[in-house]
Amino acid sequence: VLARELNLDQIKKISKFVSVECFIHGAMCVAVSGRCFMSQELFKRSANRGMCTQVCRRSYTLKDDEGRELKINRNTVMSAKDLCTLPFIETLKDAGIISFKIEGRNRDARYVDTVVRIYRKALDKKLNKEEIVDGLKELEKVYNRGFSSGFYLGVPTNDDFSEVENSSATTKKQFVGKVTHYYPKSQVGTIFISTGEIKIGDELNIIGQVTGIEKTKIERIEINKKSVKKAVKGEEIGIKLPKVKVNDEVYIIKSLN
Repeated sequence: VLARELNLDQIKKISKFVSVECFIHGAMCVAVSGRCFMSQELFKRSANRGMCTQVCRRSYTLKDDEGRELKINRNTVMSAKDLCTLPFIETLKDAGIISFKIEGRNRDARYVDTVVRIYRKALDKKLNKEEIVDGLKELEKVYNRGFSSGFYLGVPTNDDFSEVENSSATTKKQFVGKVTHYYPKSQVGTIFISTGEIKIGDELNIIGQVTGIEKTKIERIEINKKSVKKAVKGEEIGIKLPKVKVNDEVYIIKSLN
């Protein structure tokens, strides 16, 4: 696995002599290749042992030796944007790389499903401009801190650091309940709503250890065999569902725009 500091020209030269693997998407540490000791120094939790407290993602105030605060454009001065190579993935495919890696530690099933699906499509065929734009919109829906090309196209600049302390995702998932029954022959299931509400037109993600992640958009809701437009906390609804399991968690996908 090559160091992230290498650019495309360097990778092409190295791949002529050895088999190489490279990251194509996901979070990037301010220390780039992981040689960071801030978490260990401040909280005795070593990033090199998988216990990073994400110190670099916090907001900071800069002061000089005399205590005067320095004016900066943003306070997230050490929080790097996420790597995203989808716009130039064809160049990477031609660089002799044998394995493409995604940084997905501590990410949920929805993140993994979205990112793998988008890049799998890009590896299986050459995407046109419209497909790349659509792919980027999908990637923006899940956890991200903005996107950067890393070192692939040149040395990162100030623009490659995030402007937010947390996620810039355009959507979020909100827990609403669990699957209580599932009838495979009719592909119908029941969901008990333990918080919030569900209405026609909502996009649902159903997540479970065996199920993985399944997605559906609600077209019809029934309560006690009667059609309704929405249901609220404490009600059990019947809807069309892909193959899921009892006790799978149900989430609504909400837009943040």
